[in-house]
Amino acid sequence: MTRRGAVRAALFLLIVLGLGLAAVAAREGADMGAAARLWDALTAGGDVDGGGGGEDDDDDGGGDEDGAFAPPPVVGGMPAVRLDAARAALAGVTAARLEPARRAPAAAAPAEVVDIQPLAALRDRYRERFFAARAAEVELEAARRDHERLAALHRGNADVSEKAALRAEADRDAARAERDRVRAELAALRGRARREWGPALAERAFAADGAGFAGLASGADSLLRAAAPPGVVPPGGARGAWFAHGGARVAAEWLAPAPRAAGGGAGHFFLARGAAAPAGLRLTLRIPPAGGPAEGLALPPEAAVRAMGRDWVYVRAGEDLFVRREVTLAGPLPDGRYWLAGREPAGEVVTAGAAILYAEEFRSQIRNEDDDD
Repeated sequence: MTRRGAVRAALFLLIVLGLGLAAVAAREGADMGAAARLWDALTAGGDVDGGGGGEDDDDDGGGDEDGAFAPPPVVGGMPAVRLDAARAALAGVTAARLEPARRAPAAAAPAEVVDIQPLAALRDRYRERFFAARAAEVELEAARRDHERLAALHRGNADVSEKAALRAEADRDAARAERDRVRAELAALRGRARREWGPALAERAFAADGAGFAGLASGADSLLRAAAPPGVVPPGGARGAWFAHGGARVAAEWLAPAPRAAGGGAGHFFLARGAAAPAGLRLTLRIPPAGGPAEGLALPPEAAVRAMGRDWVYVRAGEDLFVRREVTLAGPLPDGRYWLAGREPAGEVVTAGAAILYAEEFRSQIRNEDDDD
């Protein structure tokens, strides 16, 4: 090995030693003897300078060929780390199959607390015109009966003039026109509410008892308009949605499709009972998947290695071989472990000591590179 290679290898071994000391200290109370055994385990099979006991530092091939470094095996296109059981035990490297875990990853939907007052104003106007329509019906019925009475008396040659009968007929027609006008106002108010707020919410607001709208009108409840990604909300509505507000988790009940959405996407109305959030507040609504929890695997945090902007684990590729595989961490489980979607990796995964294997993998690559010099 060249002098340059020896320096590089020595520096890398210092990194390996630091990682190993942390693992051993946690397991054996910072026993320096254990740290020395770790060093011996990681450097077994060849000296740091690769000389195998030889003292020749030249590049002329005069070194001991028995100490030559063998290139690491390749498994699935990735260099593997060879570590026998004794060295793995000293280094604290353990491997096991990952436990299955179920998780319901909630989809994130941008949402906004809706100002309910415009709909409340439409409802109040509708109720006022509703009672006006009832009064117009009464007036029309009275005018109709008065006209029928006067017209009958006039036809019977009673002391009722034709003018009085005609006036009664005009009053009846005017009452009918008023009744029709108020009815048209009611239809227009209802149609506007349905266009702007959707049929379901409009009917809730215009219901005779008003029970389904009282909480919203008083401000005790909040109405959310969410833009859910396609396929997140099934045709029958979503269950178990929630959002964070005031340091608490607030449940949101799906009401109906919404004609407009915040941020694009399919719009949906959600009702947050007992949550008096201010109008215009923007938040993120979490919507669980319609199919229920998804199947996956639980990965201990110490099994993951973050490198090159990606997450990796080491899987057992043979009795004493470990190879690095990329994984996608889908967020923590309640017990602190990471959740991996699906059933891969299916074999044994290094659950402790992954950082040591990562350092050993690249130490081997450095030694192989220097042997080529």
